[in-house]
Amino acid sequence: MRAALPAVLAAAALVVTACAPARSPADAGGTAIPDAAEVPDVAAGAAAVVVPPGAARPETALPVFVVDVAATYAARERGLGGREALDDDRGMLFVYAESRSRRFWMKDCLVALDIAFLDEQGRVLEIATLPPGVGLTGDDVPAARCEGPVRFVLEVRAHRLAELGLAAGDLVDVRRAVAGVTPD
Repeated sequence: MRAALPAVLAAAALVVTACAPARSPADAGGTAIPDAAEVPDVAAGAAAVVVPPGAARPETALPVFVVDVAATYAARERGLGGREALDDDRGMLFVYAESRSRRFWMKDCLVALDIAFLDEQGRVLEIATLPPGVGLTGDDVPAARCEGPVRFVLEVRAHRLAELGLAAGDLVDVRRAVAGVTPD
């Protein structure tokens, strides 16, 4: 019986390991980012939806923003700087690997923007409306900070979120825009 015990324990460990859930970004303290196939209809309670360019727009009466996704350091650094205009339904979604406080500034930005700081679920924590910062330096560059915890930041044309009635506490469904994205 003693000789069989190691084999029985090894078999039991294999069964337990095989049934354990796979590790995901959520295990490291973040929320797992879904695959595109896992994104169902619009999230219950959402006040707006964001989708990447080329994605099918969901059938909804909610505002839908087509957003460029900035999930790398270089893309986040570039942001919307240099763009001369921004349509009412366009913007950028900044995606981070972890939630924490975030500071955004308008360096090299030619247009005024609404900056919505979102938590891991896409709930709006704060909205700041900032003027362009092109040509400004140092402390003169308009900036906004949210103590968070911020996982996503949505930038759209200035005053657009107020026009749509979006405010702190509202849910923005970011799942389609972040499906399959691995931020650095």
